[in-house]
Amino acid sequence: MGSQVTQAAFGRSAGRQLPFSEGLDRIEDVPPVFRAQLAARFGAMPPRAIIHTPRFDTFGLCVDENLLAIGDDFWCAAFATDGVVRLCEARFSETRLATFSQLLLHGELRLDSGDPASSCVIAFNMVVSDLFRAVVRMVLDGFPEPFVPAARADVMAESVDALSFKLRSALQESAPSNGPLLGLASWQAAESGRRARDPAPAGLLAATARCLFAILDALPPREGQPHGSFDRWGKVVTYVNRGFPVAWTLSSVEYGSELCLLIGHGRAASVRIGLPSAAVLAVERLLERLHEPPAPTSMR
Repeated sequence: MGSQVTQAAFGRSAGRQLPFSEGLDRIEDVPPVFRAQLAARFGAMPPRAIIHTPRFDTFGLCVDENLLAIGDDFWCAAFATDGVVRLCEARFSETRLATFSQLLLHGELRLDSGDPASSCVIAFNMVVSDLFRAVVRMVLDGFPEPFVPAARADVMAESVDALSFKLRSALQESAPSNGPLLGLASWQAAESGRRARDPAPAGLLAATARCLFAILDALPPREGQPHGSFDRWGKVVTYVNRGFPVAWTLSSVEYGSELCLLIGHGRAASVRIGLPSAAVLAVERLLERLHEPPAPTSMR
């Protein structure tokens, strides 16, 4: 796959000179540094998907060679550093967060179980993003299905139609396929005359039976990163496993408001989402609705 993707993207055959991830069909195709441990982990049951990413160091980004494999109900990641292999894995039901980030040609997949020893971040080139999108959908399909209130299809249709073309396209691309939307709140980018970059990008928060997910039109600024940098050209989608207790707070910040989601007890995974103050009421209504008791059923 590597040479075909390279040729399609750049119009010439470059073989494996560029550090693209590639999908592998069999454990026998896995690089020797990972093969024995992967074979021991999966045994006679072949992985549903295997993605190998070679080591690369470019534009200040250094990524160790790694491998991501998907079983029936779990994911397993391996990282090689100076010949030493580190493994981490978690069941889909134990995965609290799955975050798919995009910044120009750079992508990242974060799988967070609440325990650093069984969580990982894998960087990749967006040319092969479909490989990782498929993995994300496998993980989401493995989230448990808790009780949720019944959807109001009429309200949902109106909410989706009100989205900008860019957010509506992002929703169609990123929405989980394992059930209808049960709620949606969206917002436009916050206005700020003091900074060159909108500090709270346009985005949306939506829910299905298995997950709560947020789509932001740009990546959140990283610590020490100046405003107006390339992060405004990115997009980040974060999926929260609703099989865990989800607590939330809304607080005022300099540019508007910030939503903080805490997923699970103890070592809770967390997500922070900046949004304009005008969106707070809609977000509160969505989050409160997810905790409504079931509607009474009539006895016949």
